[in-house]
Amino acid sequence: LCSLHLDGVNSSSVTVSWNSAPGEFDHHRVTVTNASVTKTLTVPKEECAVVVTGLLDGCSYNVSTERVRGVRTGSAAFLTVTTVPKQVR
Repeated sequence: LCSLHLDGVNSSSVTVSWNSAPGEFDHHRVTVTNASVTKTLTVPKEECAVVVTGLLDGCSYNVSTERVRGVRTGSAAFLTVTTVPKQVR
C-alpha cells in the first residue's frame, strides 16, 4: 500500500482509507490492536476504506493495512489513532 489515511474517528469507531499500489492480490487485511484488543478485518480488493467499530472511548489503537495474496502479505501501512473520550456527565 502507498499510504493509510484517517478519515474519521469518534468514541467507538475509526474510518480509514488507503491508496492501493498496483499488482495482483486477493484482498486487504486491516488489523486494529492495543494492549487489550486485536481486531482483524478482511476487505475486498475493490474497496479502499473501512469503518472499524466496537472500540473503547479514549483509547489509543495501532491500525495496519496490507494486501494479501494467498498466504503472502505485502508491506503494511501503519498509523496510530486515539478514539474520542466520552463526555463526563
